[in-house]
Amino acid sequence: MTAPAATETRLFHCSDLHFGHPAVPEQYEAIEALIQARKYDIVAISGDLSQRARAGSRLKRDARGLPGIGAGVAS
Repeated sequence: MTAPAATETRLFHCSDLHFGHPAVPEQYEAIEALIQARKYDIVAISGDLSQRARAGSRLKRDARGLPGIGAGVAS
């Protein structure tokens, strides 16, 4: 019996993006281009996503509508 072929999973992890003013849109566009160009299997974004933490933030609401996120958006 032979062992199953090894598979490779490509992971991109980025933390503390801090969307919102005074963020630099070109930085986010560069990250997005990198992710698309390298075709990662999994993209994990952790840490602070906004400049100011507010209950019911628009960012959290909008993120839930992105493909593949669903329950992956933590409170």
